[in-house]
Amino acid sequence: MVNALTSDAANLQIGEVHQFLHGYSDGHRLIEGSLKLPTEIARLMLKMSDLSGSSVVSGFERYITGYPLESINAYALGMTWYAPEMPRPGCVWTHTIALPAQTLATISSLVSLTKLFKRPTRRFLKSDYAETISFERSPVQVNALEDDAAVLKGQLGSIFSAFYGSPNFSPVVLVARDSDEFSDAIFALWSQQWPRLRQNFLFCTGSLSGRSFDGRSFDIQCSPPTAAKDVAREAAAEPLRVEPILIAPDGNTTPPDLESAVDDAVLPNGGAFRTFLWASVDDSADRKDVSYFAKIYDAVTTAESVKAVIHLVAESFPEPNKGARLKQLLFGSDPPDFVVRNYKERDILLSLATTPDFQAFDLDVLSIENRVTRLCVSKPNEARWLLKQLFEVTVNDVGEKLLSALIVQMDADTARKITQDRPKFLPGLFRARPDLARSPELWKLGGDRKRELFEAVAGQKGLDSSAIHGIVAALLESNSEGFLRRSIDHWGKEAVFSILDWVDSHEGRMSQASRDALSNQPQFVMDWVEQKSDSSPASFLAAAYLVAPYASRVSKRDSEVWLRTFREVQGTATDAEKNYLASFLLTLAFCNAPPAPLDLVAESYQRVHQAAWEERLSDEAWSIVEPFVPELWLLKNWDKCERLNRGLIEAFIRHRWPASGLRRIKNYYPRNSSTDLMQQIFESARDVKGGKDFVAA
Repeated sequence: MVNALTSDAANLQIGEVHQFLHGYSDGHRLIEGSLKLPTEIARLMLKMSDLSGSSVVSGFERYITGYPLESINAYALGMTWYAPEMPRPGCVWTHTIALPAQTLATISSLVSLTKLFKRPTRRFLKSDYAETISFERSPVQVNALEDDAAVLKGQLGSIFSAFYGSPNFSPVVLVARDSDEFSDAIFALWSQQWPRLRQNFLFCTGSLSGRSFDGRSFDIQCSPPTAAKDVAREAAAEPLRVEPILIAPDGNTTPPDLESAVDDAVLPNGGAFRTFLWASVDDSADRKDVSYFAKIYDAVTTAESVKAVIHLVAESFPEPNKGARLKQLLFGSDPPDFVVRNYKERDILLSLATTPDFQAFDLDVLSIENRVTRLCVSKPNEARWLLKQLFEVTVNDVGEKLLSALIVQMDADTARKITQDRPKFLPGLFRARPDLARSPELWKLGGDRKRELFEAVAGQKGLDSSAIHGIVAALLESNSEGFLRRSIDHWGKEAVFSILDWVDSHEGRMSQASRDALSNQPQFVMDWVEQKSDSSPASFLAAAYLVAPYASRVSKRDSEVWLRTFREVQGTATDAEKNYLASFLLTLAFCNAPPAPLDLVAESYQRVHQAAWEERLSDEAWSIVEPFVPELWLLKNWDKCERLNRGLIEAFIRHRWPASGLRRIKNYYPRNSSTDLMQQIFESARDVKGGKDFVAA
């Protein structure tokens, strides 16, 4: 459609249009036509083709009427002539042409259609109106608007002001000396309109009384001075007020905002403004928007700053879905060649990123990410300049998206340098580049924004195990362990494995925060233990502290790893750690953990008993064993050794272990005791149900 604006009479060779002749024959009726119309359209055309008033007024013996035929997607344009040759007064001829909407949209100068009208002569042939009219066979010259351009421009200024500039966009009634006075100006206005506005335009160059169409007053009517007030009154509908407009012969009341539009309308086939207008409008555009488009066109062509143009566009079309095509045309990534846009891509992006009017723009339509990628590839220096500028100013949502897109192109070292003094940009950086969350240095820069950083990363879907591993490691290395529990909540087993892998690579060191985060994940920890059998004893010792409180829940798993770990840490672990691990082994044995629970007893019982006897067994270690040994009466329950001995005998009886297994327990003489460990066990057995028989056996 835009290209059609620059072509000439060639547009008139596109196709054919239908024609209809109405006149007097025992009443006003259809005389002939090239197409049988639907009944409702036929009635409408009959009404529109009759005399526009009760009687003819001098100077208005002929006039033109235009109206839409919406139900058949066409437009009707008719010329009416007074027919004094007819026997009855008030008779008229009306020759109407009906153009498909697609055809109407391709004609650059609609005044050329007037050359197609043919008044019947006294002995006319009906067959002349029975065939379709081909533009190709019509001798059309598109030069009608070139006559007396100054007068035409003056008329257009006043008409544009009334039609596009009135507060309520009410109907316009022009006081005319004859029907031809403003005909060229009306056709010029109509020709400039884009297809949808053209298709809905209602006008008459000779309204001898008020005219309406389907309850809607005509947009523009020309009336003689004697009828203008009545026509205006009939055109008015509450709350509108319509006054007849008298245009001075030499007057020019063009509003400044519409000067470009008027200058363009004077040109027979339009100029740059019309091309811009047709390319900019979309389905939401209406008559009231013409002045907006004209102001924006002026701002662009007079080289106003891109920031000013953005503000003007947003002010004119504040909703993202309004003026969408115009916004794409001016600020999109691929402006057409006919749009004069003296702005660098970097300046457009910077202005969009900083404007307070950003909510007027649809970010998806503007394709920010794709444009940044292209800028970084084709003009890397401008991309770096843009990035630097964005970090120096307050950005809006577009700016956040733009920054993120730019950051995608940078490495971690560059990101660290840029955000060192601007940590507020880190969340956007992490959203755009979750892989950068692997950098401990960036987490350290986060300061009190770490929660935002974590949310930015946690909100990413589809992170692979490598990314999660790196992020968790960065949390640990940047003293951000407070987010480990939330990491586990988000990433589950992957996060648990990542923490334990980090512990393994750091000689088994585990902070209290890490232990707290893993404290309720015994199954995942056991999965790691079983899959990472080549990990260091120190790492397994750390893992033992996580699963020991859940000994009964993990007792079905192979306990060999814990037995091996206990033996391997004898030369490196502290006494408290060895006592804790021995307590874990003993508890697993009491739960009959496979594959050899008596091996666990033999390795751990003497140590746990001696630590308890000498009051060196920590509460933490005792808490593992205590649920699995019997309680004593109130004043005796403090005796951990007695409870251990009885618990041991109960385990032997419960699990039907052979009594010979007791011989594998290392014997010793407890300090200040007259009996050794084995004697104490036998004595304790007497107070266990079935214990005497077990010992005797």
